[in-house]
Amino acid sequence: MAQGLIYMSENPGIYVVHCLEGKDRTGYFIAILECLMSASYDEIVSDYMVTYYNYYGIESTDERYETIYTNNIVKSLEKSFDVKDLKTSNLSKETEEFLQEIGLNNEQISALKTNLSGKAEEYADTAEESADNTVNITAETADVSGEAALSNDTESKNTEQNPVIWIALILLAAGIIVVVIYIKQKNSSK
Repeated sequence: MAQGLIYMSENPGIYVVHCLEGKDRTGYFIAILECLMSASYDEIVSDYMVTYYNYYGIESTDERYETIYTNNIVKSLEKSFDVKDLKTSNLSKETEEFLQEIGLNNEQISALKTNLSGKAEEYADTAEESADNTVNITAETADVSGEAALSNDTESKNTEQNPVIWIALILLAAGIIVVVIYIKQKNSSK
């Protein structure tokens, strides 16, 4: 995880993150990014649960909904951040501390936040950069339309001004799910 985050801090996106379903490794990874970018507890839970909606049809009214997110993403983040109550924690601060514990320095964390916010240099020549920074991995993908990500009170959220929502929607709409970032060093060793 640290290696992928360092890569992201050194290379302005677009990043591809995926796995089979998006509820385990990718769900956790995306939740870490959302916490870092100051998403609210409710936004993180809602984004995480999109996979359960897409795969299993579980909506927020389903009696299993709270049990699923509590026993999965909430417990994972509470353990990573060493906090008792994720709802009342400063998620961005806790994430920065966690990233330092796994090996990122303040400069890398700051660069990562800049790259994720879209405030990095313009993505001119994106196609050329993508060709240099992308490894194509074939994996099974889910039917992720992104509709569930937009279903919770979208009228009150301005996604153009909220980079966290923008990032999450792009990731979900693209059907992306566990980190597929392979550092160039791995490519060059082949």
